[in-house]
Amino acid sequence: MATVVKTYKQALQDIQDHTYTPERIAEYYSRLETVYNHTLSRGNYYLGKELGSYSDVRGSKATTEKEHIGRVLHYYPKTSIAEFQMESGQLTAGSPLLFIGSTTGALEVTPESIWVDDCESQTAQKGVIVTCKVPVRVRENDKVYIVKPRDSW
Repeated sequence: MATVVKTYKQALQDIQDHTYTPERIAEYYSRLETVYNHTLSRGNYYLGKELGSYSDVRGSKATTEKEHIGRVLHYYPKTSIAEFQMESGQLTAGSPLLFIGSTTGALEVTPESIWVDDCESQTAQKGVIVTCKVPVRVRENDKVYIVKPRDSW
């Protein structure tokens, strides 16, 4: 949802700034394709139904997926550091993370480095506590996901 809102907001801003071009529209569609699970609308309707709105493949057409890896334990506001428990999967430094919570909303960040047991690390496994820099406050019990390319069938 956050990707859709950001993309639509950017499109409206570009219209207002008179920078809404075919190249920008193509960029919007490529961003939206990472999260939509069907063919994107081009605004073609007939008798209240959009033409070609049904997917030509079974399942989702999204190009990325999120995998739950943990939950936030604490956030240190003075240093902008989030601490979270790895509950499943594996995390690699530089992988995009998605924090989701009722107050936080959806926050996607790509931390430059991750820390495990007060040491910088390239990977983190289930069961460890990870810390990383997060520019916006996250809250205790927010869910943590890793965003990764979707496997094709």
